[in-house]
Amino acid sequence: MNPTSARVGVIGATSLVGRALLPMLSAGAADVIAYSRNLHPPSSLPNVLWRTLPQTGTGNQGCPDPST
Repeated sequence: MNPTSARVGVIGATSLVGRALLPMLSAGAADVIAYSRNLHPPSSLPNVLWRTLPQTGTGNQGCPDPST
């Protein structure tokens, strides 16, 4: 990673939007940190570093139960 370039984080990097963003951001001058819930091998894209987010709960905490 270059200390003088912009740094961009992409949360949900394996989603439809995330997968489309990574190559575009990587082709620019930005260093990209790609966040995902799952482990990933090192990226073949330049300037992309993968990080894994911790999973907490069921993912719908705070959302009303649609069955009630």
